[in-house]
Amino acid sequence: MNKIICIIKELIAFLIILSGIPFIIRNFIAKNKATILLYHNPEKKLFAKHLIYLKKKYNVIELRKLIKAIKNKNWNQIPEYPLILTFDDGHKGNFHLFNICKKYKVNPTIYVCTKIVNSSKGFWFNFVNDKEKDYLKKLTQSKRLEILKNKYHFFQKKKFFLNKRQSLNKAEIIKMKDVFDFQSHSQYHAILTTCKNNECFEDIKNSKKDLKKIFKSSFKHFSYPNGDYSLREVSFLKKAKYFSGRTCDIGWNNCFTNPFKLKICLISDNASLLMLRAQLSGVTGYLRYLTKGSFNGEKKINKL
Repeated sequence: MNKIICIIKELIAFLIILSGIPFIIRNFIAKNKATILLYHNPEKKLFAKHLIYLKKKYNVIELRKLIKAIKNKNWNQIPEYPLILTFDDGHKGNFHLFNICKKYKVNPTIYVCTKIVNSSKGFWFNFVNDKEKDYLKKLTQSKRLEILKNKYHFFQKKKFFLNKRQSLNKAEIIKMKDVFDFQSHSQYHAILTTCKNNECFEDIKNSKKDLKKIFKSSFKHFSYPNGDYSLREVSFLKKAKYFSGRTCDIGWNNCFTNPFKLKICLISDNASLLMLRAQLSGVTGYLRYLTKGSFNGEKKINKL
């Protein structure tokens, strides 16, 4: 069954490319707007193939360069076909991408869960199946934690054996910091829109403090866990003195983009080169959200 699904997905990707949409998007939209890609935990060899392709088609820039252009409303320092690589969570496997990114001289941003990295704690979503995961994301923070504890014997501060750690440790982060830009993705990957006001703000504020303890410097950028945000989360980011917030909304960015609503193209960690080309067009992400009732490429969110 899984093989049939994979074949169908590849066929859809082929049809998207055949339609000419990716060509139109790249040459008439992505040429003068920044494309932000979202990965999580891609395998080393496949990501290297992605990077070789991306470097031929785009100019990979750092996140801070885009934010500076937005702040100054000046696109003069942004090259044509600008592209930014981002990763969410801070998975242990990201360390294996270090030499590849160094070789190809790219500086991705990794948004890390600040209480999980540098520890033997786990990501809550790794302990449930996909169907259960979607259900749990719709619950309040307190209810979700209650179910995780009672049904899965999982709680946020639970520690596992070090050989089973799921995230980057401090030694790896320190080694990577000259190539990767580390920023915040909350403390424990809470779905912020399902948190109470005080829970939400404390998480956003304290994740910034957690990073400062590791790096001894300040951090200014945030990505919304699960891509869920509202005006409340935007206001809390501003209150905590962040400079930007990256969403999971589909689209491209220019100097008039709201820096707290940065748009992306969703990239599957296991995407073939054919699928990568289709996903770069934004069509696959748009179709994914369309099936869930969103008609404008914006992710439907779970609210308290």
